[in-house]
Amino acid sequence: MIRKAFTLIEMLVIITIISILLAILSPSFRMSVVRGEMTECAHNMRQLTIGWQQHSVEHQMFLVESNTYNGCWAASGSQGGNTIAGMTMGELWPYILDIDIYSCPTPVYDYYITYALSGMLHGEGGFTGRVFRWMHITNPSEIMCYIEEDDYRGYNMNSFMCSSQPGKWIDYVAGNHDGGDNISFADGHVEYHKWEDPDTLTFPYSPSGESRSHGYVDAGSVDVAWLQEIFWQY
Repeated sequence: MIRKAFTLIEMLVIITIISILLAILSPSFRMSVVRGEMTECAHNMRQLTIGWQQHSVEHQMFLVESNTYNGCWAASGSQGGNTIAGMTMGELWPYILDIDIYSCPTPVYDYYITYALSGMLHGEGGFTGRVFRWMHITNPSEIMCYIEEDDYRGYNMNSFMCSSQPGKWIDYVAGNHDGGDNISFADGHVEYHKWEDPDTLTFPYSPSGESRSHGYVDAGSVDVAWLQEIFWQY
């Protein structure tokens, strides 16, 4: 019996069909991966927020200092910045004893700590409007707690600060998940926010690629306006 082989045309048809199927399935596969990473990140932020809440309960409802120098994690000074040692010396470590929880699975930069606490919640000294105790948080479901940060200094130093001046950036967001980031709120829930302004994720950098410092203004930015709304509510 003679075995019939595929003709060249038949092989080309099969290859074309496979290529079409891959083109159709690839975006769906990519989005499923992105959603999985986003979900894992949201879990991390939820655990950190629960730890932050537990710390307050065990400290007469005072909030942990969100500044990294001597508060939520000792991520600077003699510990050399964003380090495991700094993480484990921080006040939140007894409540979150898992190194992996402190970083997004897909960060823009490979920091040990990719999340920052809001400066409104017991942030750096000299910053007016800060709250220090739970009783001063009147709307915990609307005030930002943790955010994914892109810090030009090489690690997420201090707390996340937001200006009251329209369009003005102080600290920058990371865009770790398909042009958006997870944000946790003081009540413990986590939301994903897609950044709308095309400048938001490129603005921290000059046209030649160097990182910019604080204080640049992106006039009319809807993203800055949204951040200011969830930052200044207390």
